[in-house]
Amino acid sequence: QLSLIRLQLLADSLHEGHLPDRPDSLVSDIVHVGIGGSLMGPQLLCAALPTGIAAPAVHFLSSVDAFDRERLLLDLDPATTVIVLVSKSFTTSEILAHGRRLRDWMQQALGESASSQRLIAVTSAPARAVAFGVPEDQVLAMGEWTGGRYSIWSPVGLTVAITAGANMFASFCAGGAAMDQHFRTADAADNLPLIHGLLSVWHRNICGYPARGLIPYDSRLRGMPGWLQQLQMESNGKSVTLDGARMTLETSPVVLGDCGTDAQHALFQAFHQGTQVVPLDFIGVVRPAHQDHCAQQDLLSHLLAQATALAFGRNETETRDMMQMEGKTAGQIEFLLPHRRMPGERPSSILMLDELTAENLGMMLALYEHSIFVESVIWQINAFDQWGVELGKVLASQIQSAMGSSDNADSPELASLQGLMKHIKQQSKQTGSE
Repeated sequence: QLSLIRLQLLADSLHEGHLPDRPDSLVSDIVHVGIGGSLMGPQLLCAALPTGIAAPAVHFLSSVDAFDRERLLLDLDPATTVIVLVSKSFTTSEILAHGRRLRDWMQQALGESASSQRLIAVTSAPARAVAFGVPEDQVLAMGEWTGGRYSIWSPVGLTVAITAGANMFASFCAGGAAMDQHFRTADAADNLPLIHGLLSVWHRNICGYPARGLIPYDSRLRGMPGWLQQLQMESNGKSVTLDGARMTLETSPVVLGDCGTDAQHALFQAFHQGTQVVPLDFIGVVRPAHQDHCAQQDLLSHLLAQATALAFGRNETETRDMMQMEGKTAGQIEFLLPHRRMPGERPSSILMLDELTAENLGMMLALYEHSIFVESVIWQINAFDQWGVELGKVLASQIQSAMGSSDNADSPELASLQGLMKHIKQQSKQTGSE
C-alpha cells in the first residue's frame, strides 16, 4: 500500500514535469532502466497509451551494451533528467552497470545530494537500492513473488503512470482486473482465456505446429510480439513437469511477429506458402487515434484479407482463371500454376478492439497472461520459474573473470573459448578498451 501511495505521488508530479514537492524544478526526460519483463511491459504501454502534454519524454535502456546509453547521454541534461532503476533483486548486472554510469554522470554535474533527488528505484530489495544512493522515500517495493514478465501491474508500471498519468495506469489495471474476474467466473464456453489457451495447446500438440505469430495492425502495439515472445517462451519453455518428470508433449512454440502491413512484406510469404504452418493472432482497432478514417479502413481491410487468404487460399481453378484474365499464355499458366496456387487451411484468430483504451489494453494483456497459464496447467509445468536463464548468467560471470585474467580457464566450457577470448583480449589492448 505504501508503494502505491508513493507511486501516485511520484507519478502525479513527474507527469506535470517537475519533482515531488518542487514545482519550480523541471523534468524533461525519464530514463527507465530494466531488462526483460521490467522493461518490455512499460515500453509497450508507453508506446500504446497517449502521453500527457507536460509529461517528460521517456527513454528505455536494457542491454548491457553501452552504445545506446552513451549516445543517449549526449542529448540529455542531468539537471532535468530522472532515472528509474527497475530490478527485483537489485543485483541484475545490466541494471547496475547502467545505473552506476548514470548515477556518476549525474553526480559529476549536480553533486551527490541533488542527483539523488533524481533517482528512483523499483525493487523487492529496498535496502540495496538505498545503499546504491536512492532516497528511501523514492524506492517503490514490489513483491518478491512478482515475476518480471507479470510485473507491469505492480510499481514496475511507474514509468507508464508518469507518461500517461496515474489515472490512466489505474484504468489499465482495472481492465486487467476485469479480465481476471472473467477468467475466474465465466462458463467454459464463454471463457476467452480458457478458449485461447486450449486453442494454443490444440495447435501445438494435436496439429504439431512449432511456432505461433502475433500481428498487430496498429503501430501503437508494435511492442506486443516481443512482449508475448517473452511471456510465452520464458513461462512455458520447459521440458520437465511439476514433479520433475520428462515431458512427453511439446511445450512452448516459438513466437514471432511484426506490425501490420510491414509484416506482410517480411513474414507472410512463409505464412501463406511455407512448409510449416504458423497459427496467427491478428489484433485490430476499429476506431483509431487519428482522423484519417479512409486509411484506417484500408488498414483493417488488409487485416481481414490476410486472415481470409490464410484460411481459404486459392485453388487451382481460381488460379487458372486469374492468370487467364491477366492474359497469360497456356504455357505460362502451366509453369506458374504451382507457384501461384495457395494451399489455405492456415489458422488464425482475430482480436478486434473497438478502441485502444487503457482498460481495453489491460484486458487484452491479461487475456494472454491467463491463456499462458491455461497451457501450463494442461502441460503440468511451472510457468513462473525460468531456471534456463540462469546458466548463461553464471557462465557470463565466469567468462568475464577469465577474460580479465592471464590464467587459463580450467573448466571445459571456458577452455573451448580460449582462442576467441585471446583474440578479444588482443583487440581490446589495441583499441585501449581493456
